[in-house]
Amino acid sequence: MWGAVGGLGIAAGVLVGGVITTWAGWQAIFWVNVPIGVGAVVAALVLLPRTGPARSGLAQLDLPVAVAAVTGLGALVFGIQTAASDGWASPKTVGALAVSGLLLSAFGFIERRARQPLVPPHTWRIKTLSPGRV
Repeated sequence: MWGAVGGLGIAAGVLVGGVITTWAGWQAIFWVNVPIGVGAVVAALVLLPRTGPARSGLAQLDLPVAVAAVTGLGALVFGIQTAASDGWASPKTVGALAVSGLLLSAFGFIERRARQPLVPPHTWRIKTLSPGRV
């Protein structure tokens, strides 16, 4: 049954997308999700309970882990991008990838010892989310 629904969704998407781009131009495709988002916000305001957990302040933010993760991933992207123009053996590429490896290793090291980790430890045991464990 779900295969039929998926096939119907693909067919409807192609048809509706063709109509939108023909009548309103290709730029209109970026507005398709706006009514869906507005509907989701309205539904959340109506359906979800008003109470929730207490807000945690900035004291809960694990800044060293966040900085290590963001800058490590940024250095990785920079290294991959520079490899396209400068080559994989260039000092800029190797340096960026080395910095990325150090920062992402620091992220893992700090994360293991964190009281409230940014990525919960059980996440690494999920086969489909862990690299090399598919």
